[in-house]
Amino acid sequence: MEKMSLFDEMDRIREIIIGYSIFDRDLIGYALAYLATEISGKSFEYMESRYSDGWVEYVDHIVVDREQVRKFSRELDPGTLNYLVDWGHAICFSRHADRVYFYNAAGEINEKSVKINVFEFSYVDDFMKSLVQYCYENGIEKVTKKDVNVCMKKFLDDYKREHATNGPILEKVKGEN
Repeated sequence: MEKMSLFDEMDRIREIIIGYSIFDRDLIGYALAYLATEISGKSFEYMESRYSDGWVEYVDHIVVDREQVRKFSRELDPGTLNYLVDWGHAICFSRHADRVYFYNAAGEINEKSVKINVFEFSYVDDFMKSLVQYCYENGIEKVTKKDVNVCMKKFLDDYKREHATNGPILEKVKGEN
């Protein structure tokens, strides 16, 4: 058996990450809206936003904080969308595809497919990594709603357990100021 070079192995792993990081945009959009709502306590929704520059109508698919979107019209221009993403009020998916390519070959969020403020939505990155891992471990090439729900339940249970353990400490520190 021929020994695989370190770089060949690295390329193989990159291909695995990319392969398990392709998702149906609507499935992931609705899932991330639910996740953001559960964790942040704010009301997020997955929606289409239409914008026309007078010549072309653009349709963006976004997960957005309902309270923030009420401040603007349903027609969110590119500047407003960038503002919402930059300030952690929205996640925007590429308007050019029905599939989301969440991670690139380096294992980083693919900014050509997903615009996200990773500091505000760090739990989204954690969830997506757990979903990729779940698919890899179970040999799932095409993710279904059931797969997302199974992974979501486990992720939220773990997240809430971890934060319930750490929560009272944070409250105590806040109360002592």
